[in-house]
Amino acid sequence: MAGLSSFLVACREALKLDQIDTEQGTLQRLQTATFPSHEKVAAVVYPERSEDVATVLRAANAHQVPVYPISGGKNWGLGSTVPVQPENVVMDLARMNHILKVDEEMMYVTLQPGVTFQQLFEYLEDNAPALMMDGIGSTPYASIIGNTVERGHGLGLLADRFDHVAGMTVVLPTGETIQTGFERYDGSALGPLAKWGVGPYVDGLFTQSNYGVVTQLTMFLKPKPAYFQSIVFNVADNDSLPAVIDKLRKVRMQGLQVSLRIFNDVRMIALASGFPWDKTQATPLSAEKKAEIKKEKNVEGTWIGVGALYSLSKAHALAEREYFIEELNPLVSSVTVYDEDTVKQAQQVADEGTKARMDLFFNKSVLRGLTSDTPVNMTYWRKPGGVPDEKDIHRDRCGVLWYCPAVPNRGVDVLKAVEIVEQSSKKYGFEPNMGFLFISQRTLDITGALCYDRDIEGEDERAMACHDEMMRQFIEHGYSPYRLGIQSMDLMGYTEDASKELFRSLKRTLDPNGVLSPGRYEV
Repeated sequence: MAGLSSFLVACREALKLDQIDTEQGTLQRLQTATFPSHEKVAAVVYPERSEDVATVLRAANAHQVPVYPISGGKNWGLGSTVPVQPENVVMDLARMNHILKVDEEMMYVTLQPGVTFQQLFEYLEDNAPALMMDGIGSTPYASIIGNTVERGHGLGLLADRFDHVAGMTVVLPTGETIQTGFERYDGSALGPLAKWGVGPYVDGLFTQSNYGVVTQLTMFLKPKPAYFQSIVFNVADNDSLPAVIDKLRKVRMQGLQVSLRIFNDVRMIALASGFPWDKTQATPLSAEKKAEIKKEKNVEGTWIGVGALYSLSKAHALAEREYFIEELNPLVSSVTVYDEDTVKQAQQVADEGTKARMDLFFNKSVLRGLTSDTPVNMTYWRKPGGVPDEKDIHRDRCGVLWYCPAVPNRGVDVLKAVEIVEQSSKKYGFEPNMGFLFISQRTLDITGALCYDRDIEGEDERAMACHDEMMRQFIEHGYSPYRLGIQSMDLMGYTEDASKELFRSLKRTLDPNGVLSPGRYEV
């Protein structure tokens, strides 16, 4: 790259020595994803404040060097730290890891992009224990801002994460810094409290885009509930699923404050065990072998629903529980509700398996704002050695490809999505690992994963072919992706022509030299 040397000279003049790295070992790590990636990284810079971000971007413009921001690089299954295009300089924001303010009265936190879910959880427990964050169904060491600007989702009542943020600080591609919402008004008391501001709303432009680098935002928190109940229900088979979906849509639209997600049996056993290579070499896993694992791990039904009720009092909790069970019970094979009283009583006589189940669904439930690295276990599903004590999915060559379409919150659409996943997975020799997240009332987000062993010759290619075929089918049926990885940025091309021109015009205006994350969510 012609301008790289002069760019690095400019950065070294403005930054500290340890904020720039060109070591091959570092670059190799940044070029590694959980699927094949061929994009080379030219260097990495580590800003420690917004001014450093602006400095790097001004140098990038001066010397025509593309820069690719990450917030620690835990975007596993969607690209990790790898840029969309080759020869980018990675700008890792992990050192910008300050929790700037927690307001217990108004229940918000203002933070930087290097702050992880684990860091915020520990901070709240130590300094504001009455408050809880909305957690994540992935590694707790992921960036909160990184997940938010990707429009990732949480687990509780604030699961639509971007819907509950305000007042961004954004460094534009040319190096200027702006504030959004009411933060752009000097002396306003509303900056961390109100999402919209007044006049044109621009915050959304800086999510799933390459229009700017978010270096600070405010995220809303929740009080820990007076009475927490977790819910687990089991759906016998695919044919029973549509009626359950339609019923849950009705329950949520009528106002019940319940968080919900439904996972298939493959997802649940992959969290608890590995592929039984000692019993079979045949892939995908047969129905008979799957049934054996389900029995061993106490997984009932084809679909397992997990949710929580966050109630104002025990009286409210009992009424909400009764309503939920009454509505759902005729449609499912079982419903179990865990609360403080039932768990305390059962704990005294429960066997180890039951205790583990109560820990997973109640005592240590991520639906309570706690953190867990258990979801990472799933990435080792096809690895013969199982889950190591120290997990490193890139070192261990765990293959992971996420597919992320949204579907209308209707039973008929859910069944069609299941059919697409099951048929394509079987065709390419993978287990259909999927879940439906009830992020909004009218649509469901699918979290689907192809988990495989990259050490097996040909698996990378088969997994990518399976992923691509499923995404094409989803789009053909009107089930557009709600999030893209670097492996599927070409799907941005499905938007209509007028929108494409608007996006291109915004890019030309905000980033005239095209230096920020070229190819990322770009048409």
